[in-house]
Amino acid sequence: MEKGVFKFAKELDILYVEDDYDSREKIKEVLNIFFRSVDIAKDGEEGLEKFKEKEFDIVFTDIYMPKMNGLELVKKIKDISPATRCVIITAYSDSNFVLEAISLNVDGFLLKPISLDSLKGVLDKVVKCVYYEKVLECKKVLALNECVRDEITGLFNTFELKKHLSAEKSLVLIDIRDFKTVNLVYGYDSGDIVLKEFATFLKENVEDEVYKLEADKFAILTLKNKEEIKKMVNNIFNKLSHREYFLVNDKKIYIDINVSIAYRSEDLLKKARVAMDEIKLHKKGNINFYS
Repeated sequence: MEKGVFKFAKELDILYVEDDYDSREKIKEVLNIFFRSVDIAKDGEEGLEKFKEKEFDIVFTDIYMPKMNGLELVKKIKDISPATRCVIITAYSDSNFVLEAISLNVDGFLLKPISLDSLKGVLDKVVKCVYYEKVLECKKVLALNECVRDEITGLFNTFELKKHLSAEKSLVLIDIRDFKTVNLVYGYDSGDIVLKEFATFLKENVEDEVYKLEADKFAILTLKNKEEIKKMVNNIFNKLSHREYFLVNDKKIYIDINVSIAYRSEDLLKKARVAMDEIKLHKKGNINFYS
């Protein structure tokens, strides 16, 4: 087993189902070398109950057992968790059960008496399957996060915001004034640091979810009423004025913001943008409710 895969095996939980005591103890001792935990069951019924209590990464099961045989157990396990890897152990080379096991998507076979080489071979194959599935799953999660989160601040982005907009909520749109000047004077790297710091500032001073939209725009989605929203926005301005500046590479960078609010209606994002455009167009203050 490869070093990385062997290390990964130490994170897996195993269920071993075997009615013969001597075989059960010997194989468990070997499996304990490779895996984090090995639970045992003496028949299919006990094995199924244990699986219902705790989903295992890999199940090893004898085929001929009282109460419930290994194939019946595998079928019930696959019904509960199709992705669970199952290995059949048997003392008989019976083509009928082999065909049935294949139809159940069994992941490996071990014939008794089990040799260490054959066990290692099956373990290598099955653990690799689980390992690559986990890697693929992690990559999917990372890809999904990249789709819904802003790369610079880590906040949820416009794509994610649009999924949660509704007429029962209100949207507060925040625009950093003249942010292009920050990028031009101090450089884009410094601009990115300011965006990160401002995102942290908002999260520390706002109870609701904060989103990062395009360029220098942020958004807050809230269920607050108008008075509560005014109080929240005034608090942001007050805390920002007391902060005075953002320190980036020993440089004091001063920022100011415009805030527009679309209150409990359809097309929240569109209306908040219209209200923001009115601020910039008419230069009347830096807070505007959409009307």
